[in-house]
Amino acid sequence: MPKHFPAQRTLTSSLSSQLRYLDAITLHSCYVDVLLFLHYLGLVILYIRCKHTVYLLEVIRSTDGEVRYYNAGANSIQATAAYVLQKYYRDFPLYNPALQYRSKSTYRVRSSSFKVYNIDEQGENQQDEEADARAIITAAARRRDAGQNERYFHDVEKERRIRKRRSRLQCAAEDAFTVVNRDVNSSSSAREVAEELWPTMARSMQKYLRTTRQHQHYTREDVVDHLSFCFRHGIGPHGFLAKYLRPQPSITYPGHLLDNAAWSVSCDEPLLSGIRAGVTFEIIQSDYKLIVTVRKQPSLVLHDEYIDPKTFRFKLDLNQAESPV
Repeated sequence: MPKHFPAQRTLTSSLSSQLRYLDAITLHSCYVDVLLFLHYLGLVILYIRCKHTVYLLEVIRSTDGEVRYYNAGANSIQATAAYVLQKYYRDFPLYNPALQYRSKSTYRVRSSSFKVYNIDEQGENQQDEEADARAIITAAARRRDAGQNERYFHDVEKERRIRKRRSRLQCAAEDAFTVVNRDVNSSSSAREVAEELWPTMARSMQKYLRTTRQHQHYTREDVVDHLSFCFRHGIGPHGFLAKYLRPQPSITYPGHLLDNAAWSVSCDEPLLSGIRAGVTFEIIQSDYKLIVTVRKQPSLVLHDEYIDPKTFRFKLDLNQAESPV
């Protein structure tokens, strides 16, 4: 029997332990590679799943009923709320609480404020009470009709005033822009020209902004900056007035309007759960809230239909034509 020396047995055991160590490192490296592959594959699947439009979001503003519709993929309620807020500041016109205020009608009297008192004797019959009740109901209906008429004429007068202020503002802006010409030899900058021309349209602009309840959103510096911007880039009077004559999204207004925009999400289900058809959640701010309703996106199937080009050929039947008299 061959005898193994101690040095030979030590060398053999060290080689076997080194081989087992290398096998363990190789297995661990392959395991890490598989985990990384599964991780990135899951991220890709989640990204594609979110981009694939499956649902339709109906977003309603609670105060004025402004509504927009957006496509959305399979995502959580919290992520969907963040997506809706990004779209809100871009697509929704700025909420102006002053436009929701209406003066109380002087003719509007609630029917509950009328009371019937029987000052006659106790022996009167029921017919007198019924006649009094009918008279009170008739008077309340007349006052309600008067309140509706007053509201109608109030809206008509308001629209007439807005058109009048808008026409004066357009004329003032056109007159101011006609005297401005580019001259490379001039030493006046766009800002200086805007400062000089602002008094010519300041009165018309201020009256229009007060009539449309926009005066709290724009200061003199904001209007002059916009005027100088239009002069610098060659924008005409209609482009200058478009910012004030048309409803604009919140993101186009001066930055101080969005400083304290704090929102919260309210839903009956956990915010980390996925959205599905029929789910409704609210995005709440201090003044109003957005009600988001999730609806199922309809599935569309398009078929390719061949149309023979011969079907587009025509002929004239002169025998059927009527001869002119």
